[in-house]
Amino acid sequence: MEIDLLIEKILEQSEVKSNSLNLIPVENCMSPLARAVLASDLAHRYELLGNSIVPKQKNFIFPGAGLVFEVEKIGISAAKKLFGAEYANIKPISGLNCITIMLAALTEPGDTIAHIDISNGGQPHFANLCGGICRKLHAIPYDTENLQIDVGKFASEIKTVSPKIIYLDQSIFLFPHPLKELREIAGEIPIDYDASQVMGLIAGKQFQDPLREGADLMNGSTHKSFPGPQHALILTNKAGEYREKLDFATFKRFVSNCHANDMAALCVTLLEMLEFGEDYAKQVIKNSKALALALHERGVDVQGEKRGFTESHQVWADVKNFMVPEEAPLFLEECGIMVSGVRLPSTREFGLRFGTGEMTRFGMKENDFAQCADLVVKALSKKAKPEKIKAEVKEIRGRFCKTKFTFKNRDAKKLFSKFLSK
Repeated sequence: MEIDLLIEKILEQSEVKSNSLNLIPVENCMSPLARAVLASDLAHRYELLGNSIVPKQKNFIFPGAGLVFEVEKIGISAAKKLFGAEYANIKPISGLNCITIMLAALTEPGDTIAHIDISNGGQPHFANLCGGICRKLHAIPYDTENLQIDVGKFASEIKTVSPKIIYLDQSIFLFPHPLKELREIAGEIPIDYDASQVMGLIAGKQFQDPLREGADLMNGSTHKSFPGPQHALILTNKAGEYREKLDFATFKRFVSNCHANDMAALCVTLLEMLEFGEDYAKQVIKNSKALALALHERGVDVQGEKRGFTESHQVWADVKNFMVPEEAPLFLEECGIMVSGVRLPSTREFGLRFGTGEMTRFGMKENDFAQCADLVVKALSKKAKPEKIKAEVKEIRGRFCKTKFTFKNRDAKKLFSKFLSK
């Protein structure tokens, strides 16, 4: 592809997103300040040593990398405060990178890992990763009626299975895990909570608090309900037990360069979430409930009705009464509405998964999501041509152009100074 055409397509994609209702749950939008840091000179810099590995040693291999060291210091301090953790590692560059580090730090070839199977909404790459490094898997029983782990069934088999670790890797995720019950039956078996999907809701104190409800570790990516860059972090309140293992697996095996600009953008977002995270997370969940109810009232088969539809940033829908479900995501895209297609744990059939994180970040509230539901149903029912719906979408989107739940540059400088002084 010629460079001019490539640039044209990249700019066109930006325009499409800015004129669309992005309801994809694995996407979000950083603030202008975080984006500015992401595009800064740090994108060209390299850090080999960091304060999580060698606390008092300066980086002599790459002169000038002291700034990266300071960025990491801020990020670790902010992450520990935000999540109430003893240990925070912000070097991992993705959620999958976190998983790999965790497996290397806590398991050996031949060990069995209890996890949530992909058919029940588990992480899609986990099984392939474990197979490649010779770990065995055991699928945690799942209650498709209540849309959560079946603790009773798991309790009856856990001693026979004897997993080395329980990994809660759910990606298609409506309700909190029964963590306290799992902690009770797990005994000394470590529980690792993958918070990639719900990191922003946990940060805002609106979902569940894994590190206080029974999880030994929590990790995940930072660009889904958490409105940061495509980076990741690992947290634990058992630093004495896990710090050395996690640091070794991170630095010596799987992260040679922490992508300093991503890490800096994450620092900005962590500070934003300390200041605005609770309001943001509350609004995300209000918006999810409003969207779910509005779709339900308009005839869409929204999953989870028995439990109030959702407690997260996600809403699931079976749309086969409107059109062939596999065709729905691309058709909605033609109408300017972005959603993801998934196989639903509730029905084992193809359906739609909506997310409210990004449009909440742009300032949408409950009534706005009810209007989104109107447009979704109008599109699925084919009551109007895609071009007409797309024009309506563009008009609505035009009212929500600026990211909310962020601070002015002057306020950000004060916060950065506060954390650098620690």
